[in-house]
Order: sequence, then structure tokens, then C-alpha cells
Amino acid sequence: PSAMPGSLASLSEVCPQDDEHVWIDCDPKWMDESLRSGRSIKVNHHEAAGSLGVASPASDRVSWAADAARRLVERGASQCIVTLGSQGAVWATGDTVLVGESPTVDAVNAVGSGDSFLAGIAVSIERGESRRSALAVALAAGAANAMQPLAGLSDPAIVNELAASVVVR
Repeated sequence: PSAMPGSLASLSEVCPQDDEHVWIDCDPKWMDESLRSGRSIKVNHHEAAGSLGVASPASDRVSWAADAARRLVERGASQCIVTLGSQGAVWATGDTVLVGESPTVDAVNAVGSGDSFLAGIAVSIERGESRRSALAVALAAGAANAMQPLAGLSDPAIVNELAASVVVR
């Protein structure tokens, strides 16, 4: 909350512009600056709605998220992921939209699941995995985090097991 306007742009500028490893996870307050950076962004459906000035729907969230992700790419993001909690996530690039379904788990505490999701994306990209595989790992990482009483204590074996069951289309 105390970051100064322009901080995100300054941080983004020190990374090569073509670096797919750079992702921005931010709320609507920073969206314009994030979009101007041309970087990859990850937002939850509430943040996407706030950034676009619309309400997040109660039903048909997947179609809505796909449209929202495409619109954020059109506004400047190189690619955009919109997460939907237990309903999965949508990943849009300039020419592709992937939809992943979250694995069904007994959730205990969802705090940190979005961060775990993005960590799954980052690790998968670093390993050279496909977007489809990265989305499956990310959804599994978010779900594995939700299974734990404290954020950030996921077992990699559980993440791998859950990722094998994730459907991405």
C-alpha cells in the first residue's frame, strides 16, 4: 500500500522486455501501470472485474474470465491469467485461451493459494514446461496450499499428484 506510483514500472524496466519469467500479480490500483509495462499479469476474478469496471458474475464465471483475460491482453498485457478459486483459471495470450479446472480438495485455508498458484506458473516456466502443463501445476499448487492450515506449506508430492488430475482444455 505504501509503494509510490511508478515503482512497478521502475522494477519492470530492470528486466528484459522479452522475459516470460516476469509476472505481475496486482490489484486494480496498479493495473494501468501493469498493463503499460506489457508484462504478463495474474489477477483473481475480483481484481479483473475491478480493473475492467464491471461486476464479476455469480454464474458462468469461466466464460466471463476468458473474456476478461482477453480484454486485459488487448489493453497491453503480454498474457493474462484470471483465477477463479475452486472453479479454476483461464490463461489468455494473443491467440490462445486455456481453461483449467481446479482439482477437488478438502480446503482448510485458502490464504496464499493465489501466491502458490503463481509460484506453480513460475516453476513450470523455469522448467520449460508447456502452458498447459504450467496451468495444471499452478492449479494443483493453489489447491494443495488450501489443504493446509498455514499458507506456503504444500508438499511437492501432493502438488504433483493433484496436477496429474487437473483438466486443461
